[in-house]
Amino acid sequence: MTVLGPCRGALTGRIGIGSIASSLLHGGETAVSLAPEGFRQDAPEQVGRLVIGFRDTQESRAVVATAQAIAARREIPVQLLTAVLRTTWIAGSTLRGDPERAVLDSLEQRERAAQSQVIAATDPAIVGDVIQADSAEEACGAFSWRPDDLFVTASSRYGPLRRVLLGDTAHKLLRACPVPAIVMPREVEDLELEGADPEDLDLEGADPD
Repeated sequence: MTVLGPCRGALTGRIGIGSIASSLLHGGETAVSLAPEGFRQDAPEQVGRLVIGFRDTQESRAVVATAQAIAARREIPVQLLTAVLRTTWIAGSTLRGDPERAVLDSLEQRERAAQSQVIAATDPAIVGDVIQADSAEEACGAFSWRPDDLFVTASSRYGPLRRVLLGDTAHKLLRACPVPAIVMPREVEDLELEGADPEDLDLEGADPD
């Protein structure tokens, strides 16, 4: 796993993605871990919950299975988070009053069904949340983050195997995420997250971006 500090000029409480992080998030050979600016000062003693950025893809399902196995050993909960984001704008309209709302509602229902399916197949104790929003910032603001959360997301299904490729929605969520995050390569069977405690994300000696 490659651990990076926030880039210079990153906002406090947000993950800053600079040139080094960007290159690793678009072709890196190992999982990439990043932490928000200021995390070192307020880091909890250990990870208390894994929040999985979930989409209805094979890659996301693989990450859920891997994360759940790790969470079970550590006796911590797993939460799925899916953001259904608006991608276009109709002049003078709002999210709750335009034709695009029907499309977003349909996407939300599909993602809820996918979450229910993967929860039933993995562990009924997993909690799922689907948030419909105008932006990643709004979606992250509506989610109930905890200080001891670790956000984990899969690479895009369009990327090469065993490489990291951050998709568009995941990229937006990563920038708005207020907790440390890990982006997994497309194949996760050989990855080991046993070292993914906040003290390992303390970033003392990590490469500044």
